[in-house]
Amino acid sequence: MKQFKLLQLLILLSVFTLNIRTIRAECSASTPTTAYTNPGGSFNIEVVYNTSSTDTRRITVDWTSGFSISLNSVLLEDVDELNGNSNSTYLTDVLFASSFHINQGDHAFIVQGVVPFGTPCGQSGSFKVKFERKVIGGWVDECERSFTVATNSTGSISITGPSTLCKLATGQYSLSGSVGNMYVFNSSNPTFKLNGSSAWPITIYSNSPTVTIQAGSPGSNTTISVMAMGLEFCGQANASISIQSLNPTISFTGAPSICTETGNTQPAVATYITGATYSWWKKPVGSTNWGNAISTPGNVLTLPAFNTPVAYNIRCEANLNGCVSPQAYLLASWCKSVPFGPSCCSNVKRTMDLTEQEYSLLVKPNPSNGAFNLTSSSDVNRIDVYNINGQNMKSISGLSGFEFELNLQDLPDGMYFVQAEGTNFSEKKVIIIKK
Repeated sequence: MKQFKLLQLLILLSVFTLNIRTIRAECSASTPTTAYTNPGGSFNIEVVYNTSSTDTRRITVDWTSGFSISLNSVLLEDVDELNGNSNSTYLTDVLFASSFHINQGDHAFIVQGVVPFGTPCGQSGSFKVKFERKVIGGWVDECERSFTVATNSTGSISITGPSTLCKLATGQYSLSGSVGNMYVFNSSNPTFKLNGSSAWPITIYSNSPTVTIQAGSPGSNTTISVMAMGLEFCGQANASISIQSLNPTISFTGAPSICTETGNTQPAVATYITGATYSWWKKPVGSTNWGNAISTPGNVLTLPAFNTPVAYNIRCEANLNGCVSPQAYLLASWCKSVPFGPSCCSNVKRTMDLTEQEYSLLVKPNPSNGAFNLTSSSDVNRIDVYNINGQNMKSISGLSGFEFELNLQDLPDGMYFVQAEGTNFSEKKVIIIKK
C-alpha cells in the first residue's frame, strides 16, 4: 500500500515539473530600434509583450550600461490585479509590489525618461526589462529584453552661396546638412545685412533656412558664421563663408587726355584689375556714333597711327565676375609739330568732348534754337526739363544710354534747367533757348 502511494506522489511531481517547464516559455517581448535624443531630451520606448495565461508575475527594470537616466511615469496597461487594484498602474508601483496579476494576451507599457544635460554626444545607455512568473517555491524567468537609448552624434552643416557680390547686390545663401531648428548668424563686418537687417547676431527659427545677404558698402568684405542647433544632432554645428563685395573702378593713365605726333601709335591704359575683362569704344571727336565695343582681356588698347591730325574720344569699362565698373573717358589726339617749333601736343586744346571726363553731363549746342544733344558719363534713365519757376515742362522716362537728342523747339525762348538721372546719378544743367 505504501509503495502504491509513493508511486502516485512521483507521478504528480513529474506532471507538475512538466508544467513548470511549459510556463517558463510563455512570454515574449519585442526589442525596438535604438531611441535617439539629445542631452536634456526625453525619450519614449514602447515594450510589447505577450502572455499565454493569467498568472502572478513581476517585472524588474535595471540599467546595464552607459549613462544614467531618470524614469518618469511608466504606465503598465491591462493589469488585472495589483494588491487589490485593477486595470492599470504605474510601473514604479509594480517595481515595489511583491506581485501582480496580468491577463492572458498582448500587453504593452511605455518607458519614458530624460537624458541628463551634460551627457556627451554619441554616448549610449541600455536598460533591461525582465518578466518573472511565480511558481511554488519562488520565481522563474519568463523572458528578458535589453533596450538602448543613445545621444545623437555631433551634427554638421554647410552654408552655400556666392563668394562675391556686385557692389550692393544681394546674394542668396542656403544651409544644408544636419537639420536644425535654430540658426544664429553673425558677421565679422557689422555693416552687412542679412534679410535686410544688420542687428547682429541674427537668429532664425527654421528647419532649412535660405537667407539673403547684402554688403553695407561697395568693396567691403565679411565672414558670415552660423551656429545651428536642432533635434537631429547633438550640441551645436558651425559653418562659415567669406563674402567679398566687388566694386571695380577704373581711370585712364594720363587722363583727361593723351597726345602723340601723327604717324605714331599710342596706348590707352586703364586701371588694371586682376581677373577683369575690358570693353572699349572709340569715336572721332564731334561724332555721335561710338561704334561696336572692342573686348580685350587686358587693360590696354593700342590706338592706331594716324598720318593727319585727328582726335578721338575713348570710353572703357571693366567687367569683374559680372560686376561692371562705371565708364571712364579719355581724349586721344594726334597732331603735327612745326619744324623746330615746340611739340604740337603742348598746344592741343582740350575740346568740349574732353569734358565728358570732367563733367557728368554735357549739353551742346548751348544756347540753341531748342535742339540739344545730351552726352552723359553715366547711364541715363530719365530726363526732365524745368522753367525758371520750377515748373516741369517736359519729362522723358524709360531711357537707357549715354547720348540723347532733346527737342525743345516747342518751348518759348528763355532759360531752362535740364536734369538727367540714372542709377546713383543726378545732374542738372542750365540751357538757353534762343530762336
